[in-house]
Amino acid sequence: MDPGTSSAGFWAATIGAMVLKQKKLVKFTKRIIRGHGTATTQAAAMFQRDVRVTDPRLPHSGLAEELEDEELQPLMFDLIDTDQVAIIRSLIPRLQGLDRSAQIQFSIHATRMGSSSILQLFHRCGLLTRALGNLDSSLLWDTFADLATHAIQSESVSLSKVLLCWITASEINMSRYQKASFQELISKVLSRIIVVESQELFNLWKMDLATGFGVNRSAMDAAKALTFQSVIASTGNIPNRERILCDIWDEFRVLYRIKLRERSKILSHIADSSCSIALTQYRGRPHEKQQNLWNSYYFKEQTLTKGREQRVLETKKEHGKSQNGWG
Repeated sequence: MDPGTSSAGFWAATIGAMVLKQKKLVKFTKRIIRGHGTATTQAAAMFQRDVRVTDPRLPHSGLAEELEDEELQPLMFDLIDTDQVAIIRSLIPRLQGLDRSAQIQFSIHATRMGSSSILQLFHRCGLLTRALGNLDSSLLWDTFADLATHAIQSESVSLSKVLLCWITASEINMSRYQKASFQELISKVLSRIIVVESQELFNLWKMDLATGFGVNRSAMDAAKALTFQSVIASTGNIPNRERILCDIWDEFRVLYRIKLRERSKILSHIADSSCSIALTQYRGRPHEKQQNLWNSYYFKEQTLTKGREQRVLETKKEHGKSQNGWG
């Protein structure tokens, strides 16, 4: 007898005994998905056929309904770890009945594990909307920021596409109380894209970041978030990262869309973070009057540490006030 077949039979018998004795999916599913080799895969397939857990068209869904919530939740993390899409699909009715916190954790874990197929399943069945959406059509921006940053950190284009497809298909309102968390989302996502230095991800996200994901009356708030100190700091004085930041500022005319009061903070953010000469030379203003205003602010009013002072003095000597990028 083939050793694999023999081993498969052994596992199938073991699984069957556990089903009959304990009626709990958690204990034997973990054994299946943590097994090794073809024999274990065959046993898992035999199990799925016998207990009818993966085919929702069958009249009985097996033991899924008999699982307690405290058993289902740890099982879900194991299933996500091993990308068991078919089994998770059969459990969707149960997942939709769990509390929101559990649904959020499943979505975050799927993103952290880089499983675009599971996240897409959550999107299509409405689980993602139940996890992130509020009754007033507002969004849990902090939670979406977690999902987005995990997706970008994994450098998975497919994950980012699922998230962007979901949010653009959703009708979202933003209350004035959510402005800070919304802007934090924008700055976190752009910062993470800058750090991973992915042009493909940048091209994918830039339009939604610059337009505030199409949320009504959010464009100015989004533009302001693109100039936050955390965003500037993420460039780390690295030319390729600075190019990404300047690209989004240029393409969407960010500095023309924010108020002068906000623009006046940008050089301060540069001085307090990356101390980038390239960013201080960034040409974002068309009028000489505004140029002079920036020169005056940067060179006369900005309080500099000793470590930054020499850098600024060298910049002044090399370029002169009239040639300063902000001026």
